[in-house]
Amino acid sequence: MAHECAVAGVGPRVLQQLVSTLLSNRVFLYSPALQEWLNFSVPSFPGSEWINPVFAVVVFVYGGGPFLRVAVPELKDRVPGMTLTSMAITVAFVSCLASVVFPTTSGFFWELVTLIDIVLLGHRIEMRSVRRAASALDDLAKLIPDTAERITESGDTEEVPASGLSEDDLVLVRPGASVPADGVVEGGHDGSHRNVPFDGSACSEDLPAGS
Repeated sequence: MAHECAVAGVGPRVLQQLVSTLLSNRVFLYSPALQEWLNFSVPSFPGSEWINPVFAVVVFVYGGGPFLRVAVPELKDRVPGMTLTSMAITVAFVSCLASVVFPTTSGFFWELVTLIDIVLLGHRIEMRSVRRAASALDDLAKLIPDTAERITESGDTEEVPASGLSEDDLVLVRPGASVPADGVVEGGHDGSHRNVPFDGSACSEDLPAGS
């Protein structure tokens, strides 16, 4: 999923996390269950009883909205991803609304906002890990030379693009040079850099390639 800057260089996921966390703090403070369990109280004022439902709705729509929008095409394509997450926050939201319509039911709005905050935080950590992995792969790809010295049938060498090498091509790797592609060492002994090892694994160590 692409992330574009929203305000002053702050990504939308970061902004959603900040806004949801700030609103969630108010929900925690005015939650009767938390006040009873933790033995604290906050000043009340006319309309303060609506802080929990109103702020929880804002957190659900603003913080959980992206997950709900992603779930719609996933359901159409029958490819579950964020669908389960969307179902979880939706069930929690409906349960909280039921407590407003039916006052006899205790509403745990703090549980709803906590769930959304955790999902946002987890998604943010996941996206950061993906970006770092992609950056590492890009750095590794830069180590691969753009050209290679291919040995012709006459024994001479010619410089060709590394992407143009074929399976049976014989390539000359000079001392200190990087291996342009996966292959098998036919002969020689040197200290070439195996940025792309012959077994195809990802490695950026400098290993002596000898035979």
